[in-house]
Amino acid sequence: MPRLQRISITLPLADPGVDPESLVPVFHDWIRRDAVDGLLLDVARYAHVHHGPGVLLIGHHGDYSLDTARGRPGLRYTLKHDAPGTPRELVARSLQRLLGAAAEAAEAPGLTYDAGELIVQVLDRLRAPNTPDTLAALGPEIAAGVADVLGDAGDITVLDEDPRAPFAVRVAVPDPALIEERLAGVATA
Repeated sequence: MPRLQRISITLPLADPGVDPESLVPVFHDWIRRDAVDGLLLDVARYAHVHHGPGVLLIGHHGDYSLDTARGRPGLRYTLKHDAPGTPRELVARSLQRLLGAAAEAAEAPGLTYDAGELIVQVLDRLRAPNTPDTLAALGPEIAAGVADVLGDAGDITVLDEDPRAPFAVRVAVPDPALIEERLAGVATA
C-alpha cells in the first residue's frame, strides 16, 4: 500500500453558476476566526483560470477551495503534506475537514451541495498512478474511509482512465441524507 500525500476530496455544488468570488470574504473570515481545521495562511483568486482552483484558502497542512475543475464547481479540501496514517485514515480525516468547511460555508450566497457523490483524488502520480492496480489497492481504502465518516459508501468509478491524469474516483453516496445529516450535525456542534 503506497504512503499517500496530497489527497483531495470535493463535494460538488448543486448550482454550477455559483460565483467563486462569493467565497473570498467567507475564506478571509475563516482565517480571522480560525473557523476550520488547520493553520490558515492566505486567500488566492484563480477564477480567471479555466477549470482551475477558483478561489483558494491556503493552509499549512491543507487547502480549501471552491474548485471549478472539470467544469463543475465544488467545495474541495486538499491534504498537502505527508501526513501519518493509512490511506483509509487520510481519506476519513480529509472528508471530516471538508464537511466541517461545508457547514461553515453555509453563509455563502447560493451555496448548496449535490450530496449524492464525492470526488476523491490522489495528486501524486508517482505513488498512485492512474492505473487499474491503483484502483484495486486504493478503491477499498477510499470506500472504507468514506464509510468511517458517513456510515456508508457506494460504488466507486474512475473519473478519467488517461494514465497521465491524476488518480481520481467518484464515490456514490447511497443516501444523500448521510451528508446532509453530517453537515447539520457539524453546523450545530
